[in-house]
Amino acid sequence: ADERATRAATLRVLVSLGAPASERAVALLPNVPWFVQRNLFVLLGRLGSWPANLPTPPYVTHADARVRREAIKLMLESPAQREMGLSAGVLDADEPIRTLALSAALEGCPGHIVPMVRRIAENATCPSETRALAVRVLARTGDQDVVHTLVGLALVRKFRFFPPRIAAKSPAVLAAVAGLASYWNADPRAAEVLARARRHRDVEIRSAANPPA
Repeated sequence: ADERATRAATLRVLVSLGAPASERAVALLPNVPWFVQRNLFVLLGRLGSWPANLPTPPYVTHADARVRREAIKLMLESPAQREMGLSAGVLDADEPIRTLALSAALEGCPGHIVPMVRRIAENATCPSETRALAVRVLARTGDQDVVHTLVGLALVRKFRFFPPRIAAKSPAVLAAVAGLASYWNADPRAAEVLARARRHRDVEIRSAANPPA
């Protein structure tokens, strides 16, 4: 249908059919155009979790990001497929998909995915908001190794014989300071960062170092 309202009404009817609609959607997926595949994944998402008889490839590697986005979104909402969805999502080249996966990882990030998230946090070519989201994920993991990453993002040493100072303000730097203050404030490695941040002339950096109780 050309009209968005007609498509939305059709989806509501299909959702009301339950299991038969899910079975038919799975059967249709391999042989329909990308825009129908995308809409079928929207339908499957409204019907419930990832169907047991639906293979993950080729949808998480589909050439069209809009299909991958809906497929990975459904995986992230499906307990049995969540870890695979996180892995595929954080490695995807599509920024909205990476953001989707990182947002989901805030609610729990398996240990084997932490290195992938760390690479995003440390990659200066990534968009600043994506890096900041990755930093927030790292801070919550409880992985002792991430403290080194957070400190490395928050501090910079301009000259060899001078002490380090807080790096230039950015979403990632603010997230690193806030992460250390919220989750690692008792760790000795965070002490220098938090001490400097709390004396910083910038109010946002000071606020990041002093999260509300």
